[in-house]
Amino acid sequence: MTKARRVIVCEDEKDGAETYETLLRLCGFEVSSCQEAIGCLRKAREWSPDAAIIDIGLPGMDGYE
Repeated sequence: MTKARRVIVCEDEKDGAETYETLLRLCGFEVSSCQEAIGCLRKAREWSPDAAIIDIGLPGMDGYE
């Protein structure tokens, strides 16, 4: 059996994050999400995702940083 790919979602709007999570899980991905950039960076270090979906308009640190 193929291991599910991990995707981390960094989105500060709760509804947007939930939508991404639901869609990705329905497509067979393992998903984790955070609502702020620093938390997302910490989670990515410990969880080792294969990909990330990052909001570019985050408070404090934007998605480009």
